[in-house]
Amino acid sequence: MNNPTRTSPGTAQALNVDRNRQAFIIALFSTVGSAYLFMFGFSALSRGDHLLGALLTCSALVGISNYLLFRRLHNYRSAAGVVIAIMAVTCLYVLVTGGVNGTGPLWSYIAIPLILFMYGPRLGGALLGLYFLAMGVVLLIPDNPLLQAEYASDFTTRFLASFLAVSIMSYVHEYSRFKANLAMQSLRQAMEREARTDTLTGLPNRRAMYEQLQQELARARRMRHPWCLLLCDLDDFKQINDSHGHQVGDAVLKETGRILRHCLRASDFSARWGGEEFLVLLPETDLHEAEAVAEKIRDQISRIRIDGVERSFTISIGVHQADAGGGLDDQLRQADRLLYAAKRSGKNRVVSAEPA
Repeated sequence: MNNPTRTSPGTAQALNVDRNRQAFIIALFSTVGSAYLFMFGFSALSRGDHLLGALLTCSALVGISNYLLFRRLHNYRSAAGVVIAIMAVTCLYVLVTGGVNGTGPLWSYIAIPLILFMYGPRLGGALLGLYFLAMGVVLLIPDNPLLQAEYASDFTTRFLASFLAVSIMSYVHEYSRFKANLAMQSLRQAMEREARTDTLTGLPNRRAMYEQLQQELARARRMRHPWCLLLCDLDDFKQINDSHGHQVGDAVLKETGRILRHCLRASDFSARWGGEEFLVLLPETDLHEAEAVAEKIRDQISRIRIDGVERSFTISIGVHQADAGGGLDDQLRQADRLLYAAKRSGKNRVVSAEPA
């Protein structure tokens, strides 16, 4: 059975793109947004509106602090929450007080792209709905003690209607982008699987195995655990193809792939190494355990039966326990040497050597 533990490059890349987009929005609002807040805060203070000026100035300071902490800690969730909190408090305050000459509600349009870009269509849509509900409570309840500004009823209804319309259009756009990204990510993952899978046997191919070997080599050196390689080669495979045709040869290869998947643990990794060769990686396995696995594979291969073909099929296996200090190419050469020793010894056998 094959259980690669590393996230595929395409998936990681998609996650990084989305994370980078979120980081850009956090940085943009925390810097440019804070500059705007500072500017309007000083303007409010100069007009004598000390409460608004203090709120805007404090919000700007919180925004700058949030950006500096974000650059240091890279905590996207917390930084995004602070950005949305600054926006919500500031926009609702100027909505309640009216801002400058009753223009406060206009700043609420900032909430639409910011919330959707930061949290996506699902959570962002829910938060945007709550924000719209809060504005409706403030503006539509008659004689609301929270509302300090006076807005004409026509302005109130048209403002809420336009806010809702822009929110719906922005949500549809963000949802479409979200679904398109999911489709592209799914397609990318499918292409990566095809690029790392042998189409005939369904096993990983040489490229996928090489990546897994590099990962296991690094892990084994760090953890100091034993691991083994089984290099397997179907005996007389050219003769099988010549005598019975490539369809029979393909059927034997498919059965070999099935047997490898059946005989191995979830943590093991098998691949079609090339032609009639298969390579098996056994993490955290010593030589004697690997020999038992190899014998099980050899026995199962000998039981293969193909309709219309009256012959047995065998396999030779070289079993190598990886050297602690050897490189990957050295490990593969040792496994290859043991495989050919099995071939020279009469085929249909398992050959191993005690680690030095």
